Amino acid sequence: MSRPTLSLLVPLLFSLVCLPSSSVVVAINGRPDTQEPSSDVSSVCSDDAAGGSYNIGLHVAAIFVVLVSSSLGITLPIITKSFRQFKSRRQALKTSAQPPPLANHSHDLTEHPSKLDWLDEVFFASKYFGTGIILSTAFVHLLFEAFTELSSECINLVYEPTSPAIAMASLFLIFLVDFALMRHIRNSKKALEALKRRRDQQREEQRALGSSAFLKSDATATAMVDETTPSPKATGDEQTRIDGLLVSDDELAEQERRDDERLRERAKELDCMVIEGGIVFHSVMVGLGLGTAADAGFVPYFIAIVFHQMFDGFAIGTRMAELNFNNKRLKQMVMILAYAFVTPLGIGIGVAVRTTFSPNDPSTIFAIGTLNSISAGVLLYGALVDLLAKEFLFGSMLDASIKRSCTAIGFLLLGSFVMSLLGQWA
Repeated sequence: MSRPTLSLLVPLLFSLVCLPSSSVVVAINGRPDTQEPSSDVSSVCSDDAAGGSYNIGLHVAAIFVVLVSSSLGITLPIITKSFRQFKSRRQALKTSAQPPPLANHSHDLTEHPSKLDWLDEVFFASKYFGTGIILSTAFVHLLFEAFTELSSECINLVYEPTSPAIAMASLFLIFLVDFALMRHIRNSKKALEALKRRRDQQREEQRALGSSAFLKSDATATAMVDETTPSPKATGDEQTRIDGLLVSDDELAEQERRDDERLRERAKELDCMVIEGGIVFHSVMVGLGLGTAADAGFVPYFIAIVFHQMFDGFAIGTRMAELNFNNKRLKQMVMILAYAFVTPLGIGIGVAVRTTFSPNDPSTIFAIGTLNSISAGVLLYGALVDLLAKEFLFGSMLDASIKRSCTAIGFLLLGSFVMSLLGQWA
């Protein structure tokens, strides 16, 4: 069986095995704040701090465990990609240093690249698995949380669909930023194309002038008795000017290529920052909830958060690994550290304010619901437009084979399923 076929069967078989059992699993245990609903609205909406036993040592340990899981999730794809590039460069240097193989050993040419094929397949699977994670985070985690918070009986909003309205507003804001950047890229390309057309016109004019100068010199040489050839100096000067224009045109084409690559890289950076921003906002709330959670139901909630942060970081890391950070190492480190530390920071804040923090206070509910709504809109745009549309409708998947496309969709569904399953607890 071929490798693409196996890559497709793995996520589909996993889904078929897990789907029947998932309904049983999610019915056993839920989030700490949803296990014991109360019919007394006044007691539920009390602004007192949450009661119950509280193991501070366990919560402090959670800070470091989540820090490790978040760091591992976001750095693993980047390390894998860097290792792949290092091996490729090393193999290229080794191949260039060796003499060309004999004719009867021509099969060795494909031996070394195949050693790295599995890394490409892993990264390919990770990329679309991460896309599914981001999509599920937007719908199942952020949007659900936003609807739940702003539909709480503890607050009475005049405009009931506040959560989707806020999500739509944040989505529209990100759309405007993305649209402005795309217009800038397009206008820059138009300006370069116009400059190239002007250079082509100047080159043709210079060639015409050079041809006319050569004809004039030839006519003069024919009329003169003591000279049989045109002036080499004049012809050389004209040719030098023509060659100079040709070189300038090549430089212009190279500049156009570099500028186009730079602008597209900037657009990919913006897409990645939008996705990370939406997840970071959500991660603060996740950490705060874990830091203030009582011991009842804490363990399954904590385990779910560990995997939640690892998978979200994995999704961001696969997108960061595609970016060129050769001259932007500081930006790369800031993006990694921002995600790795934001949830532990939220847990630490939760531990510090656990005696005064009330998750059912109306102002707290409104603040958390608003932040989740903003994050939902940001991540919805990032997942649907920057990832799905640009990859499948306008990107590389259009020209990919059926097996390749099905494999990508299979891992996309697998990532969505895994993250949706975690939505029961975190």
